[in-house]
Amino acid sequence: MYTLKEVCLLLDMSEHTIRYYTDQNIVPHVKRDKNNRRLFDDETLDWLRGVKYLRSLGMSIDDIREFQSLCQQDSDEALSQRLAILTNQLNKGKEALKQAQQRVKYLQDKVEREKKILEHLIPDDKNPAKKKY
Repeated sequence: MYTLKEVCLLLDMSEHTIRYYTDQNIVPHVKRDKNNRRLFDDETLDWLRGVKYLRSLGMSIDDIREFQSLCQQDSDEALSQRLAILTNQLNKGKEALKQAQQRVKYLQDKVEREKKILEHLIPDDKNPAKKKY
């Protein structure tokens, strides 16, 4: 069994975050000692790792809660719903990637333009001091 502090070190998560996840019933089977302090076993560590990873992918707490609940069910319907949640998250990830690629392209174009200005290949028409009115 692991204490909250030990889990924080093992998973590189804050106490506040772990408490929040356990209070939100996102992590099942968390035990308590005689002083009502959280105790974690290897199974709960795996659940926490999963939650941490899903959060890093941008999944909402509500979706993670639903996903974790469905993981504890043994039915094709639960599997179908889990697949739908993951597919939705994948689509969000693809859209975020598309937007990031657009931002990178914009910055690449700006960098190339600034290089040309620096090499005096094109005028610096973005500098108000050099604009002709």
